[in-house]
Order: sequence, then C-alpha cells, then structure tokens
Amino acid sequence: RSTRKESSAASDVYKRQRLERAHGAIVQDPSRSIAEIALGLGFTNMGRFSQYFQNAFGQSPLDVKNAVRRR
Repeated sequence: RSTRKESSAASDVYKRQRLERAHGAIVQDPSRSIAEIALGLGFTNMGRFSQYFQNAFGQSPLDVKNAVRRR
C-alpha cells in the first residue's frame, strides 16, 4: 500500500513540474499554441490539462496567455 501512495505522490510531483514548465512556456512565448505546449510536455487530453492548470495556478492557460499578450 505505501508503494501506491509513494507512486501517486511521485506522479503528482512530476505533473506539477510539467504544469510549471507549461506555465513558463506560455509566458515566455504566447504566440505558441497551448495545445502544442501541452502535447510537448506529455499531456494528451486538453480538457484535463486545462483543468489541472486551472487547479494549479488559479487561471486557465488561455487566461495566462491573454494576460501576457496585454502587457
């Protein structure tokens, strides 16, 4: 049982790292598509990616992209 918990915790850490990389990529180059960024980081379900992103950062990927473009 502890192996499952450890595995789940490790996958959560890895997912968080990928989300942080996605956030950084959106901020760094808002001309890239969100789908391109997400797919490049291994997210294959765009709806789930957007949900994870929203939960992690309190904004959708598109909201972040639009905020960067308005700067």
